[in-house]
Order: sequence, then structure tokens, then C-alpha cells
Amino acid sequence: MGNVKPSCRAIVEALKPMKVSKSNVSYTIQRFKETNSFADRPKSGRPRSVRTKKLVEATRIKIHRNNKRSIRKMALEVGVNREVMRKIVREDLGVKPYYLQKRQLLSDATVNKRLERSKVLRNWLKSRTRISIIWTGEKVFTLQAAFNSQNDRILAKDIRQVPVKDKTVFKRQKPASVMVWAGVTTCGRKTPLIFIPEGVKINQKVYLDMMSMQQEWEDSYCFQQDGAPSHTAKLVQDWCHRYMAAFLTRLESYGLFNLNHKNLGAMKASLEVAWAEIYPNVIRTAFIGMIYAARSRNRPMPTHMASIIYREVEALLQVRVPK
Repeated sequence: MGNVKPSCRAIVEALKPMKVSKSNVSYTIQRFKETNSFADRPKSGRPRSVRTKKLVEATRIKIHRNNKRSIRKMALEVGVNREVMRKIVREDLGVKPYYLQKRQLLSDATVNKRLERSKVLRNWLKSRTRISIIWTGEKVFTLQAAFNSQNDRILAKDIRQVPVKDKTVFKRQKPASVMVWAGVTTCGRKTPLIFIPEGVKINQKVYLDMMSMQQEWEDSYCFQQDGAPSHTAKLVQDWCHRYMAAFLTRLESYGLFNLNHKNLGAMKASLEVAWAEIYPNVIRTAFIGMIYAARSRNRPMPTHMASIIYREVEALLQVRVPK
């Protein structure tokens, strides 16, 4: 009884929950009898007439000569469909198109200076495990909404049926703006927001007044600032030496964020709400990578670590307000 082979009907009944047809079962049994395998039968197939080895090799040579070629233009040059050229590039050659990256052009002197400061910062943090660094920055927020012409779309059957105010982004030549000063620490604390009046230039006196308005600086804090003229002024440097346990100066530039508000009052209110919603654990998490890399022996600290952490803190300030 153990050698009795199940019939085709019995197999179909057993596979009924899987909804397998009788013809499929019969074809599979016949294929196994003839080939002694469940694999697909070898097929002759029509030989390739477009996506040939010759075209693949020619495309490889073109990309080797100039890797900034466009897939669409290469398809036009050889007279094939763009989808065919895309399969040649991606599947046959294993190449993917990537966006060009934007980076700041640094001189050799700046690179060496950043490397030297990174080593000093690393050694300094190793011997000060309980100190907290204060990171500050000024940001300019405009009333004009940010707009990405490639990603920002509107869904409609006919664009002519959409009201003008919904399908249009209006731009002003000089939109109203407000500058905000704020600071966060590696231990999760943050300073109150200071709104700088429009037209006020941040010189050493204005910057020093903002610093003096903050709460008393404790001995366990290290102040981190950038290389703006108002920050590196002798008056400010002397004040930092007098009232702070330690401070660092960094060479970076400020970002610019665009928000969509009706007036400056609404913008300031939104910034206050967003700033209050940033919890201490979020701020501490943003600095874990920098502290770990600076104190680790096996993990090198990149020369641009300060830039990476600063961008992470900048991301905390980005506010998206619904229209």
C-alpha cells in the first residue's frame, strides 16, 4: 500500500484549498516523468535583437568614458527605447544613477584647521565626562512658503477647475522675515527664544546683550559658537573667558528656513509652540553620536562632526505649518 502512487484526482483534492487546477497538476506530473525534475523545461526562445551583448558592451564603454551620461540621451543615440536602455544600465551593467552632491569648497588651510580642532576637541572631551556643551545659532524665518517645483503637486482631473489660490504659489521679492536666536545643550536643556527686531544687525554689542540676557551660566557648561564676526570679536571673547568655564568657536554658516504664515506675529507664536514641543530626550539623542565618537578610541571623529551635529539641531527647528 505504501508504494501506491496517488492519482491526479487525489492530488487535486489535496490541493483544493490552494485552488490548483487539474491541468496544472497533470502537466507537472508529466514534466517530472520526462525530465525527472520540477524545474521549467529548457526553452529555445527568440534571440535578442535589440538588447544584445554588443549593445551592452558599447554602453559600458560609453559610461566608462563619461559616467555623467543621461540614459534618455544614450537611448536616442543608438535608436532604442528608453526602457531598454534603462534595463541595460541597471540589470546588465549593475549601474544606478545618483544625484550629484553639493559640498562646501574647503581650502587646504581650512581642512587642516578643522582637523586640528577636532583632535583638540576629542582630547578635551575625554577628560571632561560630565560637562555639557551649549550649541547656539540664529535663524532667519520668512513669511514666504517654501516651494519645490518638482515634488509639490496638486491632484485634479483638470487643472483649470482648480481655484487660482490653491494651484498657485505667490512669491514676493523681499518677504517679511524675523531672526530667532536659540541654544540647546547636550544634556537636553534649551534656552528661551529671542526674537531679533527686523533691521537690527548682529554686531558684537547686540550679541553680547543676548548672551547677558540668558540665565546664569553654570561651571559644567561649555559654550559652542561659530566663527561669525560678532562671535569672534575681542569683546565677546573676553566676556566668554570671564563668565564661562570653557567655550569653543566654529566656522560654519547659518541656514534659511521658509514658513507659511500670514504675519510675523503668527510666525513667532508657531516658533514658540514648536520650540516648547522639543523634549529634552530628543535633544540629548541628537548629541549621542558626537559624544560617543569624541570619547571612543576605536571610532575616529570626522573633521566635520560639528557640522553634522549642528545640522541635526537645525532639523529640530524646522516647523511645518498646515495651510
